[in-house]
Amino acid sequence: MSLTTYQRSHYINFHHIFPRSVLLKAGYDSIEANEIANMAFISGRLNRSLGDRMPDEYFPGIVDGRGQQVLASQQIPLHPDLWKLENYRLFLETRRAALAQTLNRFVEEISSSTEPMVDVSELIAAGESSLVEFKATARFNYQTRGREKDIEQVIAKTIAGFMNSGGGTLLIDVSDAGIPQGIRADLETLQRPDRDHYSQFLVQLVNTTIGREWGPYVAISFHQVEGKDICMVRVAASPRPAYVREGEERRFYVRMNNTTQLLTTDAAVQYIQQHWR
Repeated sequence: MSLTTYQRSHYINFHHIFPRSVLLKAGYDSIEANEIANMAFISGRLNRSLGDRMPDEYFPGIVDGRGQQVLASQQIPLHPDLWKLENYRLFLETRRAALAQTLNRFVEEISSSTEPMVDVSELIAAGESSLVEFKATARFNYQTRGREKDIEQVIAKTIAGFMNSGGGTLLIDVSDAGIPQGIRADLETLQRPDRDHYSQFLVQLVNTTIGREWGPYVAISFHQVEGKDICMVRVAASPRPAYVREGEERRFYVRMNNTTQLLTTDAAVQYIQQHWR
């Protein structure tokens, strides 16, 4: 039997997440409609069954039936507001960043070089700046010798500040003086004290304080410096404002020189208007 006719319904197809016909009718041009960020890989049968349905119509059913991981595996934004036609361009921006982040991680993983792509020792030696921040721990309080949620919140603020200011690098387990301390103290606060669970803790921290949709803007890696394990969090610039949840409030932070600053409502509005024109 010819391979071109055998189980045709199981072929993998390119699928327009937002239907091309709907986008063109709404005034988007063909270049925008055919962007790679609007493409997903699905079976031929599913592709035909979806027809011209919009993602805000069929994504909820997929999530309910198979979980968010089905979308996350293809770097599709999980926030329902981004599945709406009026937010198509923001959907593209968010998914472009997620796809780029995934590709960068893949390239790093398959690299055969024994040298790190980023020289962490040089970053530490250069000191803190608008693009680099040191934190002694991500959750361990050396005075109380236990977990401190306020320290976790500071980490979230720093990450959001980088997102809102063009990106940057957070080095955890490095003192303000630039002395590597290692992640051992933080690991002792985890149920399973290893790198994987430390990464999961940081990812969950971003998800709960800033938002799950900002996860793709954060890349976590570990490096040996002077015999100590250092955690590096590289943060990409966000295409829209990222807020930090603090109790019942959502607050806006930016990076100014070598500090992370909370902006007042008026200052935040002015900054947002200028930064995301």
